[in-house]
Amino acid sequence: QTATHPENVCTAAQQECADDDLSVDGSWTCGCVAPRFGAPQVGGPATCSLDECRVQSNGTDALGCFAAGQACREPSFDVAGDAECVCPAPSHDRRTGGPVPVCTVDECAEHGGTCTAVGQACADPNVTLSGDWECRCVLPAEGVPRVGAATSCALDECVEACASCAKKASDAVDVCAAGGQVCVDFAGWWDWECHCVPPEYGAPAVGDVAHCQELTG
Repeated sequence: QTATHPENVCTAAQQECADDDLSVDGSWTCGCVAPRFGAPQVGGPATCSLDECRVQSNGTDALGCFAAGQACREPSFDVAGDAECVCPAPSHDRRTGGPVPVCTVDECAEHGGTCTAVGQACADPNVTLSGDWECRCVLPAEGVPRVGAATSCALDECVEACASCAKKASDAVDVCAAGGQVCVDFAGWWDWECHCVPPEYGAPAVGDVAHCQELTG
């Protein structure tokens, strides 16, 4: 057999040779070999494309993405080995050449704003699970984490040191004590007050030293 023999022409192109009509001269064709596909070409090599995501006779793709509950993506029909498995939303994980072992979900990327909007932190305890993100209090505030929503945090702004507190540093006295007054805190934020100490009197001041006067007889 010569190099131009039909079988050799197809084999050189890694294709199969077929001659479906032996009564007609020159009717032989070269056909693609799986997983490559394309229309047979009469008298020469066929134009074949490679789709590693193409469903095979066993109902799955060559990479096994579908069997793992993932999608299969083929970036280029001309390149072998570039197909990748893609995790279902909301995960964005993907892996070239086979299924992603564990699909992860960073739920704080989507829901973190719910927590930060009220000065709390978002945490996702298990990135392999969906629906377990939670809001947590930020120190010095304290409270029980809450799944899927902002939680309730307690902060004694007269005792702790923070941006909204009566004292800004842990080694400093609070604003009220420095003025000889008493600090009183309520349930909210930035709502602490300085109160006059008897025998002085005056209206409490929110977030600052009160204007106190002495009783005159």
